[in-house]
Amino acid sequence: MSQYSGPLNGSLTKTYEGTLPDAPAYILATKNVVRSGTVDLTGLNCLNIIGGFLVTLKTSGLLASKPFYFLSTGGVAAQLKLDNGGTISGKSIYTLNPGTVLLVAFDGANLN
Repeated sequence: MSQYSGPLNGSLTKTYEGTLPDAPAYILATKNVVRSGTVDLTGLNCLNIIGGFLVTLKTSGLLASKPFYFLSTGGVAAQLKLDNGGTISGKSIYTLNPGTVLLVAFDGANLN
């Protein structure tokens, strides 16, 4: 973990003080997410969500049993959901808190 003290989501008035994860971002195939919407995970191993966004994950891009990392590095919680209506760690909408690394694998319907 790295200590971070600075602007929150580019704000000139709000700040975030705390830790951010170092790995696995950029060691693995990583995509940064900077807005709400649907993300295709084909060819990726890690998703770094930089802000308080609602991100819908396309399950067609997930391989069964392949580990996948999710990070929230924007200083605010992000929300994740699957496009097939499945669950992420047992929740239909998973809240990923800042500085948290979520490691899951796809079982064909859900991320656990």
